[in-house]
Amino acid sequence: MNNPEDRINRNLDELPTVIQGIYHDSIEMLYEDSKARKEYIETDEISIEDKLEDLDGLIDYAEKHEMYEHCKMLLDIKHEVLPSKI
Repeated sequence: MNNPEDRINRNLDELPTVIQGIYHDSIEMLYEDSKARKEYIETDEISIEDKLEDLDGLIDYAEKHEMYEHCKMLLDIKHEVLPSKI
């Protein structure tokens, strides 16, 4: 029962938990570290489309977990990213 396919399926089942942890840690980092926020907004290493997609996922997570102050901060970041798309 410890064959590669079983291990892959078990790891895939755990993936949503890992993603949730990444969302939570990312939100906390952006909330607590203004330098990280500024770098995220200004970096050209992440496309604007990817930033917006990331932020939408983070905002969705924050709303579902009632992290309202964090949600406001994420929306502020999104608004800063949006003007540079024009």
